Amino acid sequence: MDDLFDPIDILGNVDMPLSHQNITNLDIKVLNKLLQKEGFTKEEASHIKETRRRSKMKEYSRKRRQKEVEEIEYLEIVKAELVREFENIRKEIYFLKKQKTKYKIL
Repeated sequence: MDDLFDPIDILGNVDMPLSHQNITNLDIKVLNKLLQKEGFTKEEASHIKETRRRSKMKEYSRKRRQKEVEEIEYLEIVKAELVREFENIRKEIYFLKKQKTKYKIL
């Protein structure tokens, strides 16, 4: 549990041993036990939990935006392939119509 203690301060207090990353990655049950063990006041614990919730929401939003970007890139590739396929089919139809007209003349 020594790796939980980090000099980065969440509450603005020098004696606060948890970082944003640590509390975000901790299981809530473990965090609750740690807060109780370390003797944080209800206000401090509430602030830490709120910070954890906000960090989780930011992380989720960041991952969601990245997923949307990846999905857009994928869909652009699919669209380009479909456009190429459409153009090939259109050329084939044009060629077949041209042949049909050619055979009508004969």
